[in-house]
Amino acid sequence: MELLGQSYKNVKSKFLELDHFLEVDDCGFTSYKFGLGIYVSNSESYASIVEGVIVFKKRIL
Repeated sequence: MELLGQSYKNVKSKFLELDHFLEVDDCGFTSYKFGLGIYVSNSESYASIVEGVIVFKKRIL
């Protein structure tokens, strides 16, 4: 799944369906289930696009 440059709202919606423990804040979200974080400069803006992705070792929940 391509994430960079995609609509933040669409990406967040897809991950909310897959990870009910998604941690959302002003700058994006973190999924410990999938071991990734998504960064946007303003998560409240309807037009926000994904600007950064971090990948880390996932946690077993």
